[in-house]
Amino acid sequence: MAMQETRVTLSKRRIALQLAVGASLILVLVYFVGATDIASEIWKVNYWIYFFAFIIFTLSYVLYTFSWMVMLRVAEIRLRFLEAFGIVWFSLCLDLLIPTGNLTGELARVAVTAKRSGSDFGKSLASVGVHKIMSLGSFLGGAFLGFLYVLVNFNLPVEIIALVSILLTGSTLPIIFLLLIIFDERDTVRFVKMVFRFLRRVGKRWLDRINRYENSLISTLDSFHRNLRVLAVNRRSLLASALLSVCSSVLNILVVYFVFLSLGAHVHILTLLAVFSVALMIQFVPIGLPGMLGLVEMAMTGLFTALGVTLNVSATATLLTRVIVFWVPLAVGMVVSYWFLKEV
Repeated sequence: MAMQETRVTLSKRRIALQLAVGASLILVLVYFVGATDIASEIWKVNYWIYFFAFIIFTLSYVLYTFSWMVMLRVAEIRLRFLEAFGIVWFSLCLDLLIPTGNLTGELARVAVTAKRSGSDFGKSLASVGVHKIMSLGSFLGGAFLGFLYVLVNFNLPVEIIALVSILLTGSTLPIIFLLLIIFDERDTVRFVKMVFRFLRRVGKRWLDRINRYENSLISTLDSFHRNLRVLAVNRRSLLASALLSVCSSVLNILVVYFVFLSLGAHVHILTLLAVFSVALMIQFVPIGLPGMLGLVEMAMTGLFTALGVTLNVSATATLLTRVIVFWVPLAVGMVVSYWFLKEV
């Protein structure tokens, strides 16, 4: 039995309200820094270099998609590149709009992949799960490298060190959770059965539905682990996917580098890596604001300033970076969602 279809529902009014709250926080930041100071920095922007940052960002998601397609091919899931590319943007858009720590977007990616390719849910889940581990691994490796560089070369307040440590710890939990599911099949199934035994005790009115979901989930986990074994023996494909994922992460950091360069500012690449990694970790904290809009801008501006960049340049570079990594994916994803949202 295949995993039962789930639906993603989006409340336009709620999302509009959350975006308005985030935009208000950005206005507070602009007021604090000085609107005229930010405007004067924007006036200095080299737009050719800034446009190149857009190109690099797009290329990073091209490589991200190719990295995933390596896993799709091994799992014998047939998707054209443009389909996979669209699904990746759709998944990113949902992650930005619905603050659930990447969960909504990745489940949507699994569901759309299964429906588009005609494969079962477990096979699609395996391809996305392994690819997610690749991308999270490359991201966390870069984050630790950047944070280590900043610790060695800057005298940071204890509060910032504690915050980054908490974020890094929280970001490693999804990998630990996925690895436990991957490598401990028996205990995973045992845990699922234990959860459903509890649900049957407290939800006797819905026994048929609970039993149906239990059978569906166990069937999906069985397919998931079978396909994981297929993926695991293809070490060359795993290496190729991992390398493409690392290259995608490197391009993401270069986006920030070229944004600063467009402002005529030169900041060490590892400093950018540290701050942008913290920003991405904050962005996917599931506490109610899409992409943590406003809070990410404040955090990036504060961190860049603490690391020696002038306040005006920090705020302007942050706002220009967020145009590329938040507003553009959000707009593109909303267009793409016209084709994919009805399938999840």
